[in-house]
Amino acid sequence: MLVYGMSLMIIYLNLITIGYNLWDYVNFIIGRFDFYVGIIGLIIIILTMTIRKRG
Repeated sequence: MLVYGMSLMIIYLNLITIGYNLWDYVNFIIGRFDFYVGIIGLIIIILTMTIRKRG
């Protein structure tokens, strides 16, 4: 999930080369579902790294 979300954010960086500024890019990314998929993937990775196994 993290790879999917972050790779699409990098691909969307091409919007800056066609005339969008950074503020437009951030507004565009926040409105996309891919951004939230990347955030959820990051949270899952952090949780699996911090939760200790018992037993």
